[in-house]
Amino acid sequence: SSDDTSHIKRIVESNPLLESFGNAQTVRNDNSSRFGKFIELQLNGDCRLEGSKCRTYLLEKSRVVSQDSGERNFHIFYQMLAADPQTRSAIGLGNAELTRDTLRYTSMGSSKTDTIEGKTDGERFTGTASALTLVGVDGEKLTRLLRALASVLLLGQLAFAGDGDDPSSFSPASTQAAAE
Repeated sequence: SSDDTSHIKRIVESNPLLESFGNAQTVRNDNSSRFGKFIELQLNGDCRLEGSKCRTYLLEKSRVVSQDSGERNFHIFYQMLAADPQTRSAIGLGNAELTRDTLRYTSMGSSKTDTIEGKTDGERFTGTASALTLVGVDGEKLTRLLRALASVLLLGQLAFAGDGDDPSSFSPASTQAAAE
């Protein structure tokens, strides 16, 4: 039935979300899963698909702040930086000086890859945004989600510059960069 087709389409087309938010380039694999997932398919009494739930999503959190040489952070960060200027501005990444090479959390691994499995980060961003819309994250919800992710990137620009009396202060240059 069309309901079955709709559910199957949502399950299959939501996969870019798991890849964007849970995959990263490693030295062995351009699209390596950095998570574990268990997708539970929900069937009705007639064994027809009614829905699904992703039951486990274990993220390699340390990847956000550290990547080995030749590796990338999670794909979503590069996708956001490859979005169109209007989107970047709306999510707080409008400054053209904020690039994958100038942001700490996207430059640590020194990977210059911008195409994964034949698709550019910009193309993948479009697919990720479409998949988010498919699961009900669109409009203002989508903007808020992307702003939160952008804030993670910007927090990476902060540097501590303390002395003996106040070891927890930020360096003025880093707070200026993060504020912009």
